[in-house]
Amino acid sequence: MKDVVQERIKHLREKMVMLAMEKGLTDPEVIAISQEIDKLHNIWNHLGNQALTQHRVYKSADSSLTHKLIRDFSMASLYLKAASSQ
Repeated sequence: MKDVVQERIKHLREKMVMLAMEKGLTDPEVIAISQEIDKLHNIWNHLGNQALTQHRVYKSADSSLTHKLIRDFSMASLYLKAASSQ
């Protein structure tokens, strides 16, 4: 899954550079793509630390943290599925 995120980041970065050259750095579409890349970087970082995080979750007595992490990973999966279908 990490490879899919990396490819999506690469594709969006290329698109963002082309749009920025055409429309300028402050164009709303360029900014939106930049923000999407930021979200994907966060997902990529989460995936990279997933094994460590899961270990911490199982040791944690705080069930709200567990629920938050599960929700975050679920949202990341949904986001990736939607992004890959574009």
